[in-house]
Amino acid sequence: MAVPIEPKQRPSKVRSVYKHNLEEEMIRISHLIDDFPFVSMDTEFPGVVHARTSRAADECYRILKKNVDDLKLIQLGLTLSDASGRVAGVWEFNFADFDAASDLQSAPSIDLLRRHGIDFERNLAEGVEAVRFAELAMSSGLACNGDVTWIAFHGSYDFAYLVKVLSQRRLPEEPEGFFEAMRAFFPRFVDVKRMCFDGGVHGGLDRVADAAGVRRTVGGKHQAGSDSLLTSDVYWRLSEMCFPAVDRHVGVLFGLEKFCYSY
Repeated sequence: MAVPIEPKQRPSKVRSVYKHNLEEEMIRISHLIDDFPFVSMDTEFPGVVHARTSRAADECYRILKKNVDDLKLIQLGLTLSDASGRVAGVWEFNFADFDAASDLQSAPSIDLLRRHGIDFERNLAEGVEAVRFAELAMSSGLACNGDVTWIAFHGSYDFAYLVKVLSQRRLPEEPEGFFEAMRAFFPRFVDVKRMCFDGGVHGGLDRVADAAGVRRTVGGKHQAGSDSLLTSDVYWRLSEMCFPAVDRHVGVLFGLEKFCYSY
C-alpha cells in the first residue's frame, strides 16, 4: 500500500448550493475556473432501475440511456483544482427536480442516500432547478471550454446525467451521438477508473483511494461533494505516481471504450 500523503491544500467545508445561492456560487466558480481548470465531479441519482443483460458495449450504452432518460439527478459535486493539485473549493449542488415520494427510483438506493445525509424534502422545496443550472453552467466557463479538464471515477453515468441536464434533452439514441455531445460540453475529460484499470488497480473509489494512500478529508461517501474531492485527490496522486500516462486516457470512459476509441 502506498504511503499516505497529506493534501496540498484543503477546503474547510463543502459549499452546499440551493436555489437561494446558486447564482452567487456560479459567479464564484466563474472567477476561479481560469486558474483552477481541473473539475472533478461526482453525482448522486436514484440508483439503477433497468438492468443490463450483457457486458457488450452496445448493451451498456442502451441501459445507460434508458436509466438516465427515466431518472432524475439528485446531487452534483464539483471540485476545482489547478495543475499542481491545489484545491480552490468543493461544491455540492442539490437539485429540486427529483421527488422521492413519486418519481421512479431504486428504493434501496434512496434509503442509502438518506442514511448518508441527503434531505430529499429540503431539496424538493429549496433545491436548484436543473434548467437554471444548465444556463449558468454554460455561461460560467464550466461547460464547452477546451481549457477545462473534467475528471470522474467510473464516470459514464455522471457524465450522462450532465449531458442530459445541459442539453435539456434525452440522451442520443446512439453512442456516437452521445460522444459528440460529450466532446461539445466536455472537450477534455478523464475517467480515473480507466487509469486504474490500465495500471492494474481494481475496485471502487474508496478502495482505490486506500491503495493510493489518499484520505477522505471532508464529508462522507455517497455525498457528491465529498466524493468529487476524493476523486480529485486520487487523480492527482495517480498522476504523481506516473500511472499509465494521463493523456492517453483523455476522452475515454470506462465501459464504453469501444466508442471512444472509434473517434
